[in-house]
Amino acid sequence: GIGEPAARPHWNDVSRLLANPRFRLLLVVAPLHWIGCAPYNIFFGIFVRDHHLSQLVVGAALATGVAAEMIVLLFFQRLRRRFDIDTLMAVAFGGTIIRWALMPFAAAMASVITLQLLHALTFAPIWWAGTDLACDLGPTALTPTGPPTPGPTMPARASARGQPANARQERARCAADP
Repeated sequence: GIGEPAARPHWNDVSRLLANPRFRLLLVVAPLHWIGCAPYNIFFGIFVRDHHLSQLVVGAALATGVAAEMIVLLFFQRLRRRFDIDTLMAVAFGGTIIRWALMPFAAAMASVITLQLLHALTFAPIWWAGTDLACDLGPTALTPTGPPTPGPTMPARASARGQPANARQERARCAADP
């Protein structure tokens, strides 16, 4: 439970995890997804400038995307109970593809800001589904080495205390999740 010392991970645990084909697939698709998102994230401000829109559009669009992302993260456990991890990851890839496909047609302020709602689909599902997949597949001793899960299951004070508190919280969450 929370507050107990973690079991030390061993190389056997790591090799068992790396032997799992689903985990290896995660190690391939997650970077591919982020590679697909990176140019959008990097050049979004330039896109807005080149369309002669106010820089306030960048702030409004990013705030809209973050708000949408937080809503998805807030309800993610409900989504997770309803859909499997593979479906949620496919939604993330689909959101990225749709956002890229619609971007050339977004020239007005309203369309640029509205399109940023898709950030909720490009980030939240793959991040949390990837974390849950690693949690599901990983030996208990490796759980603390993963990233902490955000949202209602992670109090801010654990984040403020640093990685040891996050690791304890993550082990407890992995043990409690279905």
